[in-house]
Amino acid sequence: MSARSATPWIALVLLAAAACAIEPRFVDEREPGSSGSGASSSGGAAMGVGGASGASGASQPVSFTECETDCLHQLINGPGVSCKLCHSPQLHFSQLDLVSANLGLRLRDVDATHTDAPAGSVCLPGDKLIDSARPAESWLLKKLTGQQGACGDPMPQGAPPLSAEQLACFVDYVGCVAHAPGGTSTQTHPGAGGAGTGTGGTGMGFGAMGPIAGAPPKMTSVCDASTFALPPSQAYVDNFETDARMAGWYSFADTPPPSQTPFERLMTGGAVGTAWAGHVAASAVVRPSLMGFGAGFGFGLVDPALGHCVDLSAFDGISFWIKGSVDALLKFQVVSAQTQPADVSPPGDCPSMTSPCAFQHPSRFITLTPDWQHTSIYLGKLQPPGSYAPSKVLGFDLITDGPGYEVWIDEVSFFKGQPPLGAVAPEL
Repeated sequence: MSARSATPWIALVLLAAAACAIEPRFVDEREPGSSGSGASSSGGAAMGVGGASGASGASQPVSFTECETDCLHQLINGPGVSCKLCHSPQLHFSQLDLVSANLGLRLRDVDATHTDAPAGSVCLPGDKLIDSARPAESWLLKKLTGQQGACGDPMPQGAPPLSAEQLACFVDYVGCVAHAPGGTSTQTHPGAGGAGTGTGGTGMGFGAMGPIAGAPPKMTSVCDASTFALPPSQAYVDNFETDARMAGWYSFADTPPPSQTPFERLMTGGAVGTAWAGHVAASAVVRPSLMGFGAGFGFGLVDPALGHCVDLSAFDGISFWIKGSVDALLKFQVVSAQTQPADVSPPGDCPSMTSPCAFQHPSRFITLTPDWQHTSIYLGKLQPPGSYAPSKVLGFDLITDGPGYEVWIDEVSFFKGQPPLGAVAPEL
């Protein structure tokens, strides 16, 4: 495919989508419940012609254990300097136990106590250990990144700061717990659908809802009959030495110029020995708590001449090199038709900008470092689990809620299997 210049409409549209998504507000995606018997229940239309809807699900305990990775266990319980030295059942400083079971339940939307802050500390109320509405504002991350202000010391206390890899492990855990269903110890879950007949597929019943007569028609998508499948041979996105593929880059911020810069290509020394890189910066960004929407940049994948949506089923993930201001936590998100409102342009499948699904795009968090670092994002592992639909992609964004950031990005490419570590190039 030949390179194309950026089209203005996609920049404006994804600007609107990303702008409303700065403050992470995640939909309560419920876990599967008991298997369906094939009887219809509210919301239980089969996905496909002829499928029977599922039965009501059962009440099950919420678990965050799927968020606990090997690197997290190593940081909490490993040898040497680890969290267990101060935050165990025996020594739970600030009433924080990171070792006992049900860790996610004891962190998500639980107030930070600040009980053991040193004399003279100024600690404000309202901090959540893991804030499900604003994961980047979680008290655990503030303490680990030195953003705690005058409230005590950064963690780990008396030890070197965490490495970028270690911090990324905590960032992933916080994002996973924040996205996961819950808030209470039990809740009602949807039942798995009964098997369909004919040409249909598997149905989905919604737990604890009363039966209705018949089934609603199959849901349609703006992507139906208007999707371009990106083939494996066209993995290249941009190396900034040549033109970008498809619609191109854009940036946005809730602060006016000159406090923000447009996304630009600069010959300031790229990654892996290249000359050029993409660059964007913003300052005086207004936080969501003050009714701002932050700042960010992204890449529009949609070309109207080819289709309304892009199908990335041929790829496992996206790879890039990135560096920037060390105090910035970025949310990477896939702009999906499923969570793009129908009343913006280009329209998506979410009914409106005020719907719960609006701008709840599949995402994960990454931490910037002052040196180039290689980042590989496996799209199927974005949060919430199962939210990524590879055939309904509009683009991708990287967002911060401030107060400022500066970012360089380079060697951007989709990948299948192993991500590329060196320079990428457009296909001939």
